[in-house]
Amino acid sequence: MKKFLYLTLAILLGCLLVSYLVTQVLVTVENRSLHVVFPPVFIGVFAAAWSVFIAFCVYLHVQKRSLDAIQKAAMDIGQGKRTAPLPETGAPATRSVINAFNQISTELKAQESARTVLIAGVSHDLRTPLTRIRLAMEMMGEKDDFLTESIYRDIEECNAIIDQFIDYQRAGQDVPMVHCELNALLDAIIEKEQHCGANVENHLSSRPIRVLANKLSVQRVLSNMFTNALRYGNGWLRISSGTRGKFGWFQVEDNGTGMTPEEAAILFQPFMQREQAGHACNHHVHNNNIRNSMFLNNPGTGLGLAIIQRIIDIHGGYVEAGESEKRGLSLRAYIPLDETYMDETYMDEKQAGEKYAPLQSTCHKNVII
Repeated sequence: MKKFLYLTLAILLGCLLVSYLVTQVLVTVENRSLHVVFPPVFIGVFAAAWSVFIAFCVYLHVQKRSLDAIQKAAMDIGQGKRTAPLPETGAPATRSVINAFNQISTELKAQESARTVLIAGVSHDLRTPLTRIRLAMEMMGEKDDFLTESIYRDIEECNAIIDQFIDYQRAGQDVPMVHCELNALLDAIIEKEQHCGANVENHLSSRPIRVLANKLSVQRVLSNMFTNALRYGNGWLRISSGTRGKFGWFQVEDNGTGMTPEEAAILFQPFMQREQAGHACNHHVHNNNIRNSMFLNNPGTGLGLAIIQRIIDIHGGYVEAGESEKRGLSLRAYIPLDETYMDETYMDEKQAGEKYAPLQSTCHKNVII
């Protein structure tokens, strides 16, 4: 605040000095001097008003810059990114807001670190007895093979659940971003999953799609989409990619039972599975019964889609759930294009005439398409 007062005083004194010097210069206007046309008092008042206006504009600029910094930091925290403490500048009220914001940011970081340590400790403590059980099973006789096989499956399921919890926690952490080609990342996962037993259609874009992303995280998103389509589909899925505005996208479609807009609205919540989304909305009882039978044969933790959303949020993108060509579910993830490589070769799908109406989108209002 002191800097602002000093700046205002300097501008005011400067304007008064200029007005005084001007009044000392005799300029004839219609045979009259400047003293007659513009009295010194009038010029002084005008200069003072002008200096106050300039000072007010400077004040607004300083305040806006501080508020813009708070807005950007809040958006980063909302996307799971860690931010450095903001400098406490501006008016006293603004500094108080920044100070409170920095305290909240610090507390959130501490809670995040504590949660990470907790999950790591719990996972370690759970894996230890599971390992002992596995060792004990290996010492059992052949006559107990029917029991050991069942126990092995239970152990693997427990390990998978633990891995899902750890992955969900890690998905919300900052990850290093690199320049990469999206289709190459997707091709690697498609090649890995080609023997999944389903009819997989590869419709990736023929043009390179360059994004700034974490390679392993993007591949994890596609793997989770792939697993979801295999679990709830009926032996068919299609993987495609493209660009839309400032975003590159990839999607996985299946031929399962599909979803209603109400079910899709809560699909990305943690511990929410497709059949549970149907229960929560209390719609389409027949479809829910189908999903219940699918759930018995396809158990999961309900974190797969929540992990997808967390990863894509970290990348500054969003996820959409829609209806596939075969009346199943379509999941589409958007990642910002690498601005280094953006040019006119990227055609906007809106101009290309693509018709895609999502049932649900995690797009934030501040995202510019």
